[in-house]
Amino acid sequence: MIDMIGAITGTAVYAVLVGVLVGFSPPGGPAKPAVFAAAAAWGGIIVAVAALGGFAPGATGP
Repeated sequence: MIDMIGAITGTAVYAVLVGVLVGFSPPGGPAKPAVFAAAAAWGGIIVAVAALGGFAPGATGP
């Protein structure tokens, strides 16, 4: 149960952090959507690695 709470909290913190940093940044035009897309892709990669067991205990060694 605590891992689910941590996952939800971590996701919310990541979304708020990206939203604040990109939302208040001065560059306009295609830069902001590109940064949002890169952040979404990074989040997707993390979810895929986790779903495949990449963060399981012992996945990277003893």
